[in-house]
Amino acid sequence: KTLLRSSFIHEDDRAIVLKGLSGITPKHPRCRMEIRLMTSGGGYEWFDVYANALWDADSGSRLGYLGKLTNINDPLTGLSNRKRIEEQIAQALEDDKENGAAFLFIDVDNFKAVNDTLGHMFGDEVLRHVASEIRRKVRTSDIVGRVGGDEFIVFLRNIRSLDTISKKAGEICAAFKSKYSEAIPHGGISCSVGIALYPGDGACYEDLMYKADQALYAAKEDER
Repeated sequence: KTLLRSSFIHEDDRAIVLKGLSGITPKHPRCRMEIRLMTSGGGYEWFDVYANALWDADSGSRLGYLGKLTNINDPLTGLSNRKRIEEQIAQALEDDKENGAAFLFIDVDNFKAVNDTLGHMFGDEVLRHVASEIRRKVRTSDIVGRVGGDEFIVFLRNIRSLDTISKKAGEICAAFKSKYSEAIPHGGISCSVGIALYPGDGACYEDLMYKADQALYAAKEDER
């Protein structure tokens, strides 16, 4: 009870914890939850939590819990990591079967050169800024994650208009271009985007990722 009242667990997730722990019985001795927990920096990040109850062999009463925590956020940007975004998109596709969606695969152009010339600390700052701007440009219902060193995914839910999708991709790319224009040669940061559409290009994460990756490759070829 003390733990549930503490700020360690995000207030919006305390009911999930209470329900999960209350459901543990000798016949069902463990539970799994995705909840936000406070980190050493004072912010909240998403964790996979596996909880097991400890039982008194004589009385059968519950003595406490053992848990395993796995951070499912990208530690640099705070966005969903590859594993979590796959799960989120799979769930969104299941929930929104009748609605259109767009899968955007975003790659920061020439990022290796940024790291090589300006250093990895500067490169990390750039990635955090890119992540922040992407998140700012989409709706709270959309899904955003970092899946590689300089690769991001945006999943736009409940959207069919090609014009709207194209406009949103352009807004994302333009959002961070001017930030480092003086520090980075040739006009600052730019990005390339590959777009796959649900359901036309695929009905699962793997198919949409494959199509978006192909589109990204074609976009980079056109830019050369």
